[in-house]
Amino acid sequence: MCGDVQGPYSEVWSFTAGSGGTILPAPTLVAPTNGRTLPTTTVNLQWSPVSGAIEYLVRWREAGYGGYFVRSVSATQTTISQLKANTTYEWLISAQNDYAIGTDSETWRFTTPAGSSSLSPQNLNRNSVEEDGSTTIVFEDRTASNEH
Repeated sequence: MCGDVQGPYSEVWSFTAGSGGTILPAPTLVAPTNGRTLPTTTVNLQWSPVSGAIEYLVRWREAGYGGYFVRSVSATQTTISQLKANTTYEWLISAQNDYAIGTDSETWRFTTPAGSSSLSPQNLNRNSVEEDGSTTIVFEDRTASNEH
């Protein structure tokens, strides 16, 4: 409706709700262990396989925040990088089959270290290297010692 003018109806579609399929159980989380403080801002999440799963739905977020980052993977591990330093994250996994997304795992937490290994743009030298017609940009830490 736009004011008193009615627009055309869309095409009618139909669907059938599933029934009788298998809802998979929750995977068991393996690593990093719940409550662990990591040595870096990159984490390798690992969980146990679930029989019948074709994919796993991986969800993570800063603890206490709303929405999740979501990734679908076929393996029983995935690496998450570029996390904020000195931050607690929570994560959980669900197995998925052709029928549905299964039961959620427990929610575990990990904390990234206070010191970050990432470099600020102010501390970088930028150099270009040309090879075989392509250009590679190399960033070097200005604060690193040049002594050999």
